[in-house]
Amino acid sequence: MKKHLFVFCLVASQLGAQTTTFDNLNANYGSNKKITWFTSNYSSGFGHRIINSDPGGQTLLSFQARNNTSIWSDVMKITSLGNVGIGITGLPAQRLEVGGNILSTSSNPYISIYGHGTGAYQGATLRLNSMGVSSGNEHASAWLINHRGTDGVGTFELQRRNSSGTYRGSLLFYRDNYGWDFRTATSTTTTGTGTRLTIKNTGEVGIGITDPQEKLHVSGNILGNKLILNDPNDTSDWNTLWQSGFYQGYNATNAPEASAWFWGLNMNHSSNNSTYKYNGQIAIKNSSINPVMYFRSTNADGIGTWTKVLHSEGNQTINGNLGIGTTNTQGFKLGVDGDIAALEVKIATYTNWADFVFNKDYDLPTLQEVEKHIKEKGHLKNIPNAKEVKKDGFYLAEMNAKLLQKVEELTLYTINQEKELQDQKRINEGFEKDLKELKEENQVLKSLLERVKKLEENIKK
Repeated sequence: MKKHLFVFCLVASQLGAQTTTFDNLNANYGSNKKITWFTSNYSSGFGHRIINSDPGGQTLLSFQARNNTSIWSDVMKITSLGNVGIGITGLPAQRLEVGGNILSTSSNPYISIYGHGTGAYQGATLRLNSMGVSSGNEHASAWLINHRGTDGVGTFELQRRNSSGTYRGSLLFYRDNYGWDFRTATSTTTTGTGTRLTIKNTGEVGIGITDPQEKLHVSGNILGNKLILNDPNDTSDWNTLWQSGFYQGYNATNAPEASAWFWGLNMNHSSNNSTYKYNGQIAIKNSSINPVMYFRSTNADGIGTWTKVLHSEGNQTINGNLGIGTTNTQGFKLGVDGDIAALEVKIATYTNWADFVFNKDYDLPTLQEVEKHIKEKGHLKNIPNAKEVKKDGFYLAEMNAKLLQKVEELTLYTINQEKELQDQKRINEGFEKDLKELKEENQVLKSLLERVKKLEENIKK
């Protein structure tokens, strides 16, 4: 034994000082066979070694190191199953398992993963797993999958998976010739997903909708600070609109006016479609001198009546009735609940003016007839009484005509009375003349009587 030990030490001594070349180096059967390099004995020591072991079910070759310590630590492990582990404490469970970060510093670094599946998922998967979570946790991992289905269409997915690998819905989904879907899980356990954003391969973007029909198609409300539109939609017929939006039309059919540019807003009912058009519309006529705004509501056929909106300048036109201080115009074009102040009020036209009183065939009632009507009715004939006015009001033009009729009748009464006064005056003047003549004749007779009397006295004498 001592001889063998001496020879081994001699050979080892010679090997330590020389370079040895060999074709094969075989260790004896068993575990813990190692090759050791002691790099330095400074402090606690530095070095590297390769050592084998048999943990059960597989053999293990460990590359170990010590750095200023007497304890050897695993740097890399290779199992007889072909799995490699770097910086891990246990056995590697996959072809490569890394306990730490991976850094690539080449001029064009990349990591390639090639899948060679034969089923519906012919591709590769990058799994991001969470460690230290309870079994069945619904947020344990995310799988990044690139595959080609049996239909030959390529797909890229980011999926939710639990700790057991059970599918919990896709978060990101891309498919050739279709586009991108960005999704969120509706709950922590459901496998269903809610599509929040869709980008079609043709460029349409949908929010809350899976099949956008426009460059931006939103199913839901939009909140923002500003909204700027470069161009509105064109329309040739305002009765065909059923979608909410901004529109323009030149000489378009069913516009508020026949020949003009109109810009407008169409606001639709939530159940509208191309054959069911309940809308509210506002349209503005393009005019730098006299712009006009119209609005209307349409029925299911898109038909409605345009109404002009009042504006600060230019002529005002209202096709319907206008109420000021009231919603009940009682069927009149203008209803005002309150006083009206104006410099002048003109009745444009009136056909029943009261000049007929001056016609020769007009039957002027006598003053006795007027007096009798007042005593019996308490008001002038053809003039409404106080109760009627309180209940029904009166028409200004009609009332002015009736009052004028009474004024003209009074004028005729005055003229007739003046005639009678003039006749009486003439009679009185004739009577006064006759009286004067009688007085003069009386004076003559008196003078004659005195003269006769004197003559009689003279005769007696």
